[in-house]
Amino acid sequence: MPLWNACEMRRPTLILVLLAITIGASACASKKHAAEQAAAAAAKPPRLAPKEHTATLEIATGAKVIARKVLPDGFAPVPPFAPIWLQNGAQIAVVGAKAGRAFVVKFDAATLGNPQIIASDFGPGAPGGSIVDVEASPDGMTLAIAVAEPANNQLEIVLHDVVAQGDGSRIAAFPGQFDSVSMSWLDGHTIALALRASGAQPAPAPGAQPVAQSSANDGLFMIETAGLGAVKQMKLKCPLSHLTWSRDGRFAIGGGDPGTPPVLVDRARDFCAVLRSKEPITVLAWSPHNDGFLYSMPAANTVATFRYDLATGKSALIAISSSAAAFMASGQVFALGNQDLTWRRVAEAPNAPVLSEFATFTPEAGEVRIVPLGIRTIPAMLAESRMVYTTTTDSAAVDVISPGRPDPLREVIAYLLPPSTAFLMASGPARGSVLMSWSPDGKNLAMLDGDQKSSVLTIFSPAAELMAPPPPPEAAQPATSAEPGPKRLSPPPPRHDTP
Repeated sequence: MPLWNACEMRRPTLILVLLAITIGASACASKKHAAEQAAAAAAKPPRLAPKEHTATLEIATGAKVIARKVLPDGFAPVPPFAPIWLQNGAQIAVVGAKAGRAFVVKFDAATLGNPQIIASDFGPGAPGGSIVDVEASPDGMTLAIAVAEPANNQLEIVLHDVVAQGDGSRIAAFPGQFDSVSMSWLDGHTIALALRASGAQPAPAPGAQPVAQSSANDGLFMIETAGLGAVKQMKLKCPLSHLTWSRDGRFAIGGGDPGTPPVLVDRARDFCAVLRSKEPITVLAWSPHNDGFLYSMPAANTVATFRYDLATGKSALIAISSSAAAFMASGQVFALGNQDLTWRRVAEAPNAPVLSEFATFTPEAGEVRIVPLGIRTIPAMLAESRMVYTTTTDSAAVDVISPGRPDPLREVIAYLLPPSTAFLMASGPARGSVLMSWSPDGKNLAMLDGDQKSSVLTIFSPAAELMAPPPPPEAAQPATSAEPGPKRLSPPPPRHDTP
């Protein structure tokens, strides 16, 4: 065989040998590089999922969110209208304003999908006027909407079946214009409507003899929604403001407004009386036994919460620099505050730091159980905090305000009383409005927050966090993570102090 032929045969063999050596070396280098990458990845903390947000707050790590809905740009919450649960919790409605018009929009509660406009100013459901009040029936199957119609110089009450489509049915109309309109469902077929006509005479000073109403069209009206919708007027000698009714539908408190003092209404006696307060009050809750109510009012350069006893006509102090209080299902009082605050301390050091605390007590017994919440704030900001409570599960949602930079800080806390457990649901700058309500079964919390630019409706399930299994070790956050988990507080041994 010629030499050149033998060489030609040897060259491919040599090339294959060299190629095999090169590939083997490359494979070893690749395996080493992969091992180094795996070791480096193991040394790094796990990447956290992107944080969810509401319109103004960051949702806390571990908070159970059932559904979240970003509402159209420019749709702003309208206080005091919190989310309205409908159809026994299957649907939820929100009241908001966009471009100067009020809207009532409902969604499926499970997904916040299927949005439908129930009513809007001079639009569907209220073609002749502006929406001034919205109230759902006890079972959430019917929505009552009060519409002021300027062209017809009247107030119209329209009922909307939340299951059926359409503009609803008018059940009553009241001629005139009104400075105050307040609707409340007393039972499944009775609406209490309190009206104060524009230009009504002011009420007398506390203790003076009431004067007659200035208009035949204002006062307290009982509207029967069954059948033809009969209307019965209670002619009271007190101008009325927004009424908050006792659970049995007998008593109501008009909180008052500028120029109108607070009043007590006794429906069984067709009677009303002006209360002693010279300032408007905010009724926080009625006792489950219908024997008293909680209210807050300005006092000594701050605000304070009191319990009014119907039998004695006297008020007892509950908390200083706090408007966050409610009755538990047992009749005990649950409040946010600080046990060390006094009138003198607030006056002398209004910006001194205090620790927020929960208190559970029976005012008559004077026994108090304190649970530290651990949020450091000041009296003025503690006074801005708010509470929404459900006696169905004895759970509270608290909007706590504390100092921050550059803006004050808002923390939304869910506190479940039977297990004495608190959860941080969301936090962030205290701007815009935060409106909350509990579902009829007391398990889910709806929060509508936002400002003139944007708003978001979020459904939380605080109770689900108690049943959630702990995260696996590989999914747990490292100790160096800056993201706090939900706060879980255990109650200390009971203490017995005076409030």
